[in-house]
Amino acid sequence: MTTMQDLMDHLEKCGDVGLELVLPSGQAMPAHFHVTEVGRVRKNFVDCGGTPRETEACVLQVWVATDVDHRLTASKLLKILKIGETLFPKKDIPVDFEVDLGTVSILALQDITS
Repeated sequence: MTTMQDLMDHLEKCGDVGLELVLPSGQAMPAHFHVTEVGRVRKNFVDCGGTPRETEACVLQVWVATDVDHRLTASKLLKILKIGETLFPKKDIPVDFEVDLGTVSILALQDITS
């Protein structure tokens, strides 16, 4: 699990390098993807055994547009995250990506590498 703080620390080190987002299938998202939303998502629920539970995550909504010249850099994503920081009382929550893959899928950010 990668936390919001882990991601921000990593992006800080990367500067203006381009980002690549690889799906669990091994396929990379097109290089011109956008992060259109940063959200704090909290879910309160009761599991099948009747136990109340709660989860919270930083969800980055990813969208592939038709502007194929767009490239998101590490520094630009860090700037977007910093703008959204006020939504997050703590940054040790997991980061998920919401991606439209024919159906909307929410995927955990598993690994950050340079």
